[in-house]
Amino acid sequence: MPKLWNKTTLKEQTHLIQQNDMLETNAIYEGIQRYRKTIDVIDPSSKRPEKVLIAHFLDVVADEITKEQLAIANGMPTIGSPAIWYAPFLSIRAERLATIALSYMLQSPKQVGSVLFREIGEGIRNEVMLDEIRNTNKNKSTSQKGFSRNDSKKLIKNIKKIQRIYKRLTGGSGLKWKLSSKIQLGAKLVDIVNRATGGWITQVEWIKKNISKVFVVMNDELVSWLHEYHLDLEVVRPLKMPMCVPPQEWTFLDDQGIPTRKPTKEISGGFRVIKSEFITGRKGHHETQLNVPSMNSVFDAINHVQSTQWQIDTDILGVLEQIMSLNSPEYSNIIPVSPQRPVLPTIPTDNAARRLWHQNRLQQRSKWYAATSQRIAAIKCIDVAKRFKDLPVFFPHNIDFRGRIYPEASHISPQGNDLAKSLLLFAEAKPLGKNGLRNLKISAATHAGYDKITYSDRVKWFDETWLPIITKTKKFDPFSIKWWVDYDNPLQFLKTLWDIQNAIHSGNPETWKSCVTVSRDGSQNGIQHLSAMMRDEVGGRSVNLINSTLPNDLYQDVGNKVWEQIEADYLADPTAKDKIGNDAPHVLWYPIFQEPNNRRNIVKRSVLAYPYGITIRGMHDAIIEDGFTENLQGSQYHNAQYLALAINDSVSQTVIMASKVMEYLRDIAKQLADQGFPVTWTTPLGLPVCQRYMWEESKTIKTCIHQIVYYIPNGQKKINVGNQVRGIVANIIHSWDSSHAGMIALMAKQAGINSLQFIHDSIGTHACDIDTMSSIIRETFINMHSHDLLTDLVDQLQKQYKITLPPPPSKGSLDIEEVRNSTWFFS
Repeated sequence: MPKLWNKTTLKEQTHLIQQNDMLETNAIYEGIQRYRKTIDVIDPSSKRPEKVLIAHFLDVVADEITKEQLAIANGMPTIGSPAIWYAPFLSIRAERLATIALSYMLQSPKQVGSVLFREIGEGIRNEVMLDEIRNTNKNKSTSQKGFSRNDSKKLIKNIKKIQRIYKRLTGGSGLKWKLSSKIQLGAKLVDIVNRATGGWITQVEWIKKNISKVFVVMNDELVSWLHEYHLDLEVVRPLKMPMCVPPQEWTFLDDQGIPTRKPTKEISGGFRVIKSEFITGRKGHHETQLNVPSMNSVFDAINHVQSTQWQIDTDILGVLEQIMSLNSPEYSNIIPVSPQRPVLPTIPTDNAARRLWHQNRLQQRSKWYAATSQRIAAIKCIDVAKRFKDLPVFFPHNIDFRGRIYPEASHISPQGNDLAKSLLLFAEAKPLGKNGLRNLKISAATHAGYDKITYSDRVKWFDETWLPIITKTKKFDPFSIKWWVDYDNPLQFLKTLWDIQNAIHSGNPETWKSCVTVSRDGSQNGIQHLSAMMRDEVGGRSVNLINSTLPNDLYQDVGNKVWEQIEADYLADPTAKDKIGNDAPHVLWYPIFQEPNNRRNIVKRSVLAYPYGITIRGMHDAIIEDGFTENLQGSQYHNAQYLALAINDSVSQTVIMASKVMEYLRDIAKQLADQGFPVTWTTPLGLPVCQRYMWEESKTIKTCIHQIVYYIPNGQKKINVGNQVRGIVANIIHSWDSSHAGMIALMAKQAGINSLQFIHDSIGTHACDIDTMSSIIRETFINMHSHDLLTDLVDQLQKQYKITLPPPPSKGSLDIEEVRNSTWFFS
């Protein structure tokens, strides 16, 4: 077991620092190798810096090509324009010609002219063939042989297939172009690019007497820009591992690079070698001034979270390695078996049946992709755990532009899935104390899925179900009894079960030193913040701001309302059919929603995302992605749409005041955006936030070698009103729950709690400290919402932009102090 950092000697610390720096250096090297391998197998236009340059040069090159095309079409003399190549030059749009030429010219800083000219000419030849295929097939129906108009996009980058299909369509003869035609056409386009951009020159070099070669060479400025851009991309794409030493504290740096509490424009921290940013996700839009004194509170909170020392749970690691070797469907809930490509029946000829066949194909492929992705993620997670099983483990953290806290690590982290979290134990071991064993049992029952019963009933369930089993043996064998495999979080349950077993067999559970995390989760945290802000008793009760005997369940409440609508529709017309003769959606959903657990499970994802601005289309997609439409007759899209509308209506009827304030926030975001203003505010923790979504021009160029979509920030820097409206609720809620998390971290530090697991609305610590943590969670929430956050926001915006906004909606009568006594607020 690795030592705690503050218990290691100076010599041990020096050794670990050297080891960590080597890990980070290797991570950078591996990232560079991965980056270079990636760009070696994709076309030049897909390389990010080259794509930026194509976007930059596209219009000026296309304009110059257009001028040449007009000159040739009007019979005016033009340099190097023999009839041998003018037909294809005139027949293809200028933007496509420009894209192809720039793509090849950006492959290397210096290229042999004849080779480059021929490659560009060959690209234009393939473009002509692709156009001919499109023209030949554009009127074909989907039942005819060949490629339909929509299917031709599949040919992009598949040059051999273009040539093969072209031969078939033209009776076996390909498109014959002389080598001189390709070279002259390519030379013409290179000449145009050179004149339009000034980024290249052609130069003659003598190879030997009377023999010379022409080279196309990028100018020094362009080469330097590309080189530096690639280097930047390489070093920001490391395969980030955890650290085996404490991360550097985030702080301001003065002009000498020395940490300071005085606000400056330079912020540093996190990894020791890897280049890292404190705030991610701004994308050049949401920039704001961070050199303010209140940022020190943000730094202090993040620094305390990232100071937690972890260790790898070698027992869970052993279980996972055995599950991997078994490759059995018994454990697919933990790690999917090696997925097999789905085999589909022959495609039917009937139109309605074809639609359903394609629908089934999408579902099967989606399952295959998901299982493959999960297995690969598990393999990578296990690999990282093996590397660190004998080392201390630390996770450097940073935040997004709203303040949400994230660990920076590849594959394994305290915010990962059940598998990733199960592999991590606190390095600090603390005695369970008086209530620790009970808290572990509650946690085990929660991981098993028994989270809607009282704490006493959870303890009773554990004592009746598992206590007789674990008291009979020294260590429970997870491969002898396998009930646990189907629990909600099976691996975290197993880890907790083993800790309980060890505590019991120790003879005195109160003195058993535990390293297992026990968490308390918010009850629909977004709605909790909205209901607290609006003092909404109805919504607040549904998300447990008010105490009750049993946990209130917003998901179940909404599911029940959806059931009422489905039942009413069914009773009104129990034999209804859809357009193709299958049972109507409400008929199909009726037997499924009769089961209360089904109601909750199906609506949960949509309700969870409701305060973050999910649309009806988003709910529709979530229902399909989660597989709830898979075994239903008819169109999954129609079935999902019916249910999405029912969920949206039901949740808005359940949390009425939250819905009102969400609409209010969208209204003020629109008013500000219409006048060209972003939405800016300072979070309760002190982070300045700016929501500024800008309009971007999208330009799509389809050629035979690639399809490129450019998103170029609008030259007028106009606010994107739609995105401002869609993003405001989610961003404000995220900024509040992140502030709440930060305040919890600061108060936990004052209380001497040094081992923390933060997942936005889920806070974890040792079993002996979770009761104190529960009090801290409530205290900080009450303190934060004792202020009128909505009025403060509106006042700040009116003062900053010197405008008048409509007054906030009236509040309810909820006493925010009720949260202090609510058992299920975070549970």
